[in-house]
Amino acid sequence: MDSVGADDSVALWSKGMFGYNYPYQSSDTLNNAYNTNDPVTPLRAAFNLTVDQWWGHGRLDYPPNEGDFLELEAGGVYTGELACNRADSGMRDPVRNDVQPDHACGVSLSTSENDLSSSW
Repeated sequence: MDSVGADDSVALWSKGMFGYNYPYQSSDTLNNAYNTNDPVTPLRAAFNLTVDQWWGHGRLDYPPNEGDFLELEAGGVYTGELACNRADSGMRDPVRNDVQPDHACGVSLSTSENDLSSSW
């Protein structure tokens, strides 16, 4: 697999993630952070972060809504969205009518049980 640099960082977006609507709470129905890349910003070991600072990308005070969770079953299958910005995912502003990008940040990732590859 080609390495993906910091400028090409992506997040696996889910309504069950902490910080989903940062800088607003997920329960805030008046404010929506549709154009955010906060979960994508790389965390660096040199910052000497505490567990509270790096776990959940430092957004433990921004939990998902009740009932929005990510269930990962052992041996199961998970389907999610890779994007470098929430605006490039299916969780973007619902009033947008332009075509959703085919690839996250210009990176096409395909996975199967025996293959993990990327193409530009």
